[in-house]
Amino acid sequence: MGINLQNDTARKTAGILAFFGLILLASCVLIVAFETHFDRWLYESKSAAGVVVSSAKDARDDCGPKLEQDLKQPDGASEQATADKEGKLRIIAVWPPTVRLDGHICVVAAGIASQASLDKLKAAVDVKDKEVVAAQTAFDNAPADKKADFEKKLASAKLALAEAKAARDQPASVEGVALFLNGSRSPLALGALATPAPQLLSYKFGQNPDASSEDAKFWRKLLGGKTDQGVASFRIGLSRSQGSTPEIERKEAIKFRVFWPPVVGLGALSVVLLALAFAIFAANSSILRDHALSNIETAEYNDRIARAAAAADPANQALADKSAQTAQVLLACKNASTKDDPGGCYSLGRTQMALWLWLSIAGFIFVWLTLGIYRNVITEAILVLLGINSVTGLAAVILDKDDPKKPMEKETTKGFWADLMSDGEGPKLHRIQMIGWTGILAIIFAWNVVANFIFVEFDAYLLMLMGIVNSAYLGFKTQEKVPAK
Repeated sequence: MGINLQNDTARKTAGILAFFGLILLASCVLIVAFETHFDRWLYESKSAAGVVVSSAKDARDDCGPKLEQDLKQPDGASEQATADKEGKLRIIAVWPPTVRLDGHICVVAAGIASQASLDKLKAAVDVKDKEVVAAQTAFDNAPADKKADFEKKLASAKLALAEAKAARDQPASVEGVALFLNGSRSPLALGALATPAPQLLSYKFGQNPDASSEDAKFWRKLLGGKTDQGVASFRIGLSRSQGSTPEIERKEAIKFRVFWPPVVGLGALSVVLLALAFAIFAANSSILRDHALSNIETAEYNDRIARAAAAADPANQALADKSAQTAQVLLACKNASTKDDPGGCYSLGRTQMALWLWLSIAGFIFVWLTLGIYRNVITEAILVLLGINSVTGLAAVILDKDDPKKPMEKETTKGFWADLMSDGEGPKLHRIQMIGWTGILAIIFAWNVVANFIFVEFDAYLLMLMGIVNSAYLGFKTQEKVPAK
């Protein structure tokens, strides 16, 4: 990997980098967990300039005072008042201008219902009131022998008047009003009073931790590829019907903050530090190597095998010479500064496993910290892909395993990329093919996580292709030669 340090220094350096990487990652988690308090500290002082980020509690507490003027009835002779009475839905105001995923958006809307229905109830009361007056007059002027009949009519008229007044005075019925964002119908709907007067509607966005839920699918589809430095712009629309288009849409867009760029920057830095720590550790250990022995351990192993073989057949001069040769190699290795260095070449199968390990963990953390989704994030395709890589890595380890009764060939690394692309005879097409397709799928995966907040669902043909590529690698690996001594 190009990062060769003394083993003790390497372990300390990797440990320090990993420590700071974990500290930064923990800081990201804490910032997101206590985001409400950070919002108030960072943005509350800027509310006068129109830069406000509201938490759920902030919205409930502050919507009323902020929109108090907008909730007042318009002048009866104005065009707005006329439109409201006709039941023409309109959006008067929206607050806050910037909101996050677990916040509220408050909308002042008017014209939820027309004035005609209310006027009809009032007119019914006037009619019944006149009927009561007429019945009372008729009762007062009726002959004595007809009083009983007119009294019944008067009682019936009074009962009808009481029913009409009750209908007029009862609370307004509820009308469902759905929220639209950028022309797309959201899962959010409220029951609004069926009156023409301005009223406050407070929609709670919320976070659903289940990636398979309709809410999570809506937000990922809406936000995918549409954020600029963690912020997306939304046009607010409303509809009283079940249609797919809004009845009314506000021209001025609100800002929707998905994540803080500084927090994502901290997270990215933590991933870089952890990856660098792993790279230093891998360059100075056997975690990504074809075998787990260091140079001195390989020399000691070969010396034991050679001495045992020579002792078993003392008359065999070739075995005696071999034993003497391995003893000299062991002595030279003990005095070498590289005696504790890992002895094997870098393994393509293990490196592929490490790559997808890091991508899947980093992607999961990113989706969790940005959208709050942590259930059903892993797709079937990713599980199949991880399974293919794991089987490939395991098979490669089995193929690389040496015969315990034979001396081990000392493999000399030619460098990280050279080891991945080459065997003992030089670069091989099946290795380059595996590296190429792994890189392509890794880029697609990372792009979809960052831009669309999803673990991409690779189709069956791509998964079959990766299976063929990995199988070809393992098949050719059985015929590969180890690097020259």
